[in-house]
Amino acid sequence: MAAPRAGLIAPGLIGLTVALRLAAAMALAQPMVSDAQAYFAMAAHAARLQPLADNFGQHAFYSPGYPLALAPFFALFGASLSVALAVNALLAGLAAGLILALARALDLPRAAGGLAALIHALWLPALLNGAVLARENLSTPLMLLVALLAVRIARHGPAPRRLAMAGLACGLALLAGTSALGLIAGPAVALLLATRGALAPLLRGGLALALGLAVVLGPWLAANHAATGTATLSSSAGFNLYLGNNPRATGRFVSISDTPAGPEWHALLAREGEVGAGAELGRRAKAWIAAEPGTAMALAARKLAMFWAPNLPKPGDPAKIALVKAAGAAQFLLVLALGLAGLMLVPLRQPARLTIAALLGAFWATHAATYIIDRYREPAMPLLMLLAAAVVVRFFPKGQTDAA
Repeated sequence: MAAPRAGLIAPGLIGLTVALRLAAAMALAQPMVSDAQAYFAMAAHAARLQPLADNFGQHAFYSPGYPLALAPFFALFGASLSVALAVNALLAGLAAGLILALARALDLPRAAGGLAALIHALWLPALLNGAVLARENLSTPLMLLVALLAVRIARHGPAPRRLAMAGLACGLALLAGTSALGLIAGPAVALLLATRGALAPLLRGGLALALGLAVVLGPWLAANHAATGTATLSSSAGFNLYLGNNPRATGRFVSISDTPAGPEWHALLAREGEVGAGAELGRRAKAWIAAEPGTAMALAARKLAMFWAPNLPKPGDPAKIALVKAAGAAQFLLVLALGLAGLMLVPLRQPARLTIAALLGAFWATHAATYIIDRYREPAMPLLMLLAAAVVVRFFPKGQTDAA
């Protein structure tokens, strides 16, 4: 009877994840503000087969991946917050399945994969994110998918099909958020390790990876060219660079109204359009960095430290949100400590270890360019959960022999 029971573990963990996300969404759902309003408007437009546009009429400012994931459900069940929160729960269930698959790809004990999926199901920061319209609900399973494909490339060889699939996954992650640019490091490092630097297979693999990226990103670039006159991945790149690099930057998100460009922002946007205004702010950010290199470097280092700072309760948080944040901060510090220990101590095959380290490092480093919001690190946390769980099960003899 052991085998049938074991076969129910994965569906049970996935079902538990979905159920807890739905319960948390009902208990913790917040009003739609800011980015959530933009994503909702974009998804509603897509559900009606209209061009993507946010609540301000911009076409390329917000990343399209998350709204496009919501759109089919909006088309089927109507555009509502409850439908969006249900989709968040389904995406969390997908992430749970990918955690288990990645544990198998890494040859971790079955207990480690199950424990990591359980941690993910009970992960309080994700329960908070699942109760709002946030792109990290999609970015998390996509980062896990990139990690899974990259580990398979590192371990099983640079088959063009694997590289093309990794390119597709990286492209989807970029559509969900441009901060995913660093994830390309995962399959790229895996390709280098798998080919040992041999030129011909390296070129073939690189071409397949680029082709996968192009298949996903090409249509979005074409759509943006038609809507804005520029084939841009995002018109907000310069805007975000400026928010993180200006005389009043703190390392965390600051409103454009609190920056030196604030008084003229709306006039600049009206005059130059979303692409031109973003490009102008990007030029100002680069000029400030060139003029203040020491300050800019210190600020970038501060952002890297902030990336791993716990999300503590803030003044004005409702009591239940403050309680969840406080408990979630304790969870986070424990998983962070065990996960970093696991990256060094868990007996992974070296190509897999380097691939996971490259993914985590590149994703982290990318965030030094702009600004930090606590939820930005959430896509990386399941990788640390896996490593943390692998450390824990090493203390139990059965966990050492029970293969995933």
